[in-house]
Order: sequence, then C-alpha cells, then structure tokens
Amino acid sequence: MNNSNAKSRIHRMCAAGNFNEDELYEKAKLMLESYRDVCWTTVDFVSEVREECELYEKEYYCSSDMETALIYLETFAPEEGKDRFEEKVHSLFETKWMVEIVDSAMLKVKECPINGELYFSMLSAYYLNRFEYTEREMMDEFNMERSTYYRRKKEAVIIFGLALWGSSIKDLRDELAI
Repeated sequence: MNNSNAKSRIHRMCAAGNFNEDELYEKAKLMLESYRDVCWTTVDFVSEVREECELYEKEYYCSSDMETALIYLETFAPEEGKDRFEEKVHSLFETKWMVEIVDSAMLKVKECPINGELYFSMLSAYYLNRFEYTEREMMDEFNMERSTYYRRKKEAVIIFGLALWGSSIKDLRDELAI
C-alpha cells in the first residue's frame, strides 16, 4: 500500500475513534519502549521470588512455565514475610496483565488491513524482542530507505496505539464491567 493511502486511512481511523494522532503516537511509543524492560526484568523477578519460595519449601514446585509459576505463587503464602511476599506476587500479576494487553494489541496490529504484517514485524523487532536492533539494522532488515522506514515505523506505532486504546483496554473494561 502506498504511503499516502496508508497515512490517510490511519488519519481516518484516529478521527473515527476521536484520538489525537500525535498524543496517541506518544503514548503508544512510551508503552512499547517500556515493554522490553518490563518483560525481561520480570523473568529475573520471577526467579527471585522462586528463590524466596525455596527458602520456605524444601521442594521446588514452580515450573519454567510462567503461567504455572504465577498460579503457584498466587496460592503459596509463607507465614514469615507474608506481606512482602504478597506485594511481590501482586507486582508479578500486574506485569503479566500488562504483557497480555500488549500481546493482544500486537495481534490486532498483525490483523490490520493496512500493512498489518509489516507493522507487526517492525514493532516486534524494534520494541519487543530481547535483542535491540539499531535503526540501520532495521532499515537493512526491512529493505527500506531511511524516510520510508521512519514513516512506516510511526504508522506502526499509531496502529498499535489504536489497537491498544481503541480496543484492548476498552474490551478489558467491558469484560470487567468497569
């Protein structure tokens, strides 16, 4: 899809959802920039909580599966240091909630009729993967000139914002009847 067509469709989607495009871009970019750090530090945090669990239990019950580990941590309540433990577990669940919302929005980006696969790949490579690509590596990876790359990346971030604030958060609110 050519740039003007994609850009005009994104403008229309923002207008239809009553979103300020620049504000949406900034909020979505901030969320994406924090995702990698939150996601990968959580792995370390889960390990720390598991080690603390082992201090109270001789057997190791947590599997390497995050879901199983979180269920275990939710139901495990050591008598010693219970408040501190609950605070850590609560933090893990908040992080898991953030990761699930971002993942849900990313799936919607991928389904977008406007360059969805491209936007999904660009966002995943630049913001979500553990390895951080440089701008040059990204341009090489996607075989794009600098100006095209920056336009597509901005479009991808806006589409992510639309997927996140236009539906994921709203869907979650509706589910929880907030």
